[in-house]
Amino acid sequence: MALNARPVTATAITQAVSWNWESHLSGITRQLNRENKLSEINPSFVLEYLKHNLLFDKVAHPQVYRLDTDRPVPFSSSNQSSILIYDADVKKVKWWSDMGLDEMDCRIEAMRRQVEANGYTRFVLMVPPDKLTVYADFLRDQKFQHVSLLSIFSDLHPELMPRFDKALITAVRSGEQDVYFPDDTHWASNGQRIAAETLISFLKRPNE
Repeated sequence: MALNARPVTATAITQAVSWNWESHLSGITRQLNRENKLSEINPSFVLEYLKHNLLFDKVAHPQVYRLDTDRPVPFSSSNQSSILIYDADVKKVKWWSDMGLDEMDCRIEAMRRQVEANGYTRFVLMVPPDKLTVYADFLRDQKFQHVSLLSIFSDLHPELMPRFDKALITAVRSGEQDVYFPDDTHWASNGQRIAAETLISFLKRPNE
C-alpha cells in the first residue's frame, strides 16, 4: 500500500499563514550566523540524502498497515474508520526494550552536557510522537493502544522535553481535524501549529 501525494489546499495555506509567528517569537529567539566549513560536512548524510531523493525507486518502501478504529477519526478524508501507520510505529516497542530507559537517560545526559557546556545554550529534547501514539485511543484493537513509552520517558525529563504528545493527543481527543495527514504519518498544518505553540510555551518557562 503506497501513500499518496497530498495537494496543498487553500485551507491549509490559510491556517499556516494566519498565525502571528513574530509576536510569539519576539524576545525569545535571535538569529545566529555562522560559517559553513567544508570539513564539517558529513559525507554519509549527503549519500543518504542522495539515495533517498535521487534513487528513491531503488529504496525499499516501508511497510504500511491499516488499523481499524472503533469510532470516527477526525480526518477530512472520506475514510474515518481506520488509520495508516508505518511498521516502525510498532517496532519501536522492541527498540525501546532493547535500549532501556536507563541507557537512554545516559545518552541524553551526555548530549545535554555537551550542548550546555558553553554556559548559556539551553538543551531541549524535542520528540515528535508518531501517529500510532496520538491516535491510540481510537483503535479497535487494544493491543495497539499502549505500545508507546513516550509518556513515561517524558515524565522523567520535564525540564528537557516539551510535551508534544500531550498537546497533540488532547487536540485529537477534542475532535480537532487533521492534526496528522489522513494519508501520511506527518503533522498536517494543525499539528505543526500545536507543536509550535507547545514549544514556545515550553521555552517561556524558566530553565530549571
